[in-house]
Amino acid sequence: MSYVVVEAEYVEINGVPLSTPAWTINDLSPLWDAATLRGADRIVPFSDGAYPLRRFRDEFRVQIPITIYGDTKWDGTTYSNIRVGLMTNVDHIRTNLLTPATTSDAKWACSFIRARATPLASV
Repeated sequence: MSYVVVEAEYVEINGVPLSTPAWTINDLSPLWDAATLRGADRIVPFSDGAYPLRRFRDEFRVQIPITIYGDTKWDGTTYSNIRVGLMTNVDHIRTNLLTPATTSDAKWACSFIRARATPLASV
């Protein structure tokens, strides 16, 4: 399935970019925050200071509000009926993002593609 990406910075979940002509993310700012770290230093009894232990990034949960349009499909083609187009786009999001995964943990890969001023490497 081909998608047309319309923004330089976007989120992709389960292979579905959330910046297409059919839907777009309203606010990416929660993704710029860092994940919380879990772990703490171990206090050494009867001694000054503490023994430093390694910290680990904890899970990072955010709500990503999106707007879904009914006039255009995710590949850039237009719908003749906006109401049918809206329901088709909602069903596509529901099927590919909201339906639980087949694995027991029900997690998907999420990528935050960020725009860069200069490319890291030429391919």
